[in-house]
Amino acid sequence: MSEQSTAAATTHCAACNRDNPPSARFCAGCGNPVGHAPQKRPYAAQPNESVASFALVSTVMPYASAQSARTYKLAFLIGVAIPIIAVLLGQPSFALVTAAFVVPVVFILYLYDVNLWEDQPVSVVLGAFVLSAVLAVGFTYAWRTWLQSIPGASTDAAFGVFNLWGLLIPCVIAPVIGVILMLIGPMFLASRPKFDDLMDGLTFGVVSGVAYACFETLTVNWLVI
Repeated sequence: MSEQSTAAATTHCAACNRDNPPSARFCAGCGNPVGHAPQKRPYAAQPNESVASFALVSTVMPYASAQSARTYKLAFLIGVAIPIIAVLLGQPSFALVTAAFVVPVVFILYLYDVNLWEDQPVSVVLGAFVLSAVLAVGFTYAWRTWLQSIPGASTDAAFGVFNLWGLLIPCVIAPVIGVILMLIGPMFLASRPKFDDLMDGLTFGVVSGVAYACFETLTVNWLVI
């Protein structure tokens, strides 16, 4: 085959200089449009949704099918309704516990539903959840106890008068350290060849994050509960 016919049988990418098959619409090397690829256009995660719409479930759960997206939407609505009803009935403790667990439970069920953790054992996912929960309870209790011991720097006084530690610890230091702590489990698992896949990292990161947020909320509001 001549050099001219070989060039005609490929689609050249101007961005990375890679030759692609003539039917290619996007470059296999860099992903940029090649040939007669259509221009970039906005799109919705679910085909039955408008591009300009407030679609929370399909945005945070893009792998869900149309049917399961409706199920998760219903689950979130029920999860929001239960705490509101509990408060109206004079049960703030039940409302707080329910509100803290709604997002973690729904997200973990979503990850299991779309099989994002591939073939990883449930025990490993559960271990990441428990580790983050223990770290959240321990660290949150520690910094709140320490803050209460500083004269004039309690969490209650922080919103009444200006106090450097009363604002700096709960608003800056504790959140930053909290993010580091919730990444301990996922980073440890990512260092293992068996769990170094991108989807594994996403799964463990989400599970650890929602677990930390859940038990941090429970610890902060423990006196109310």
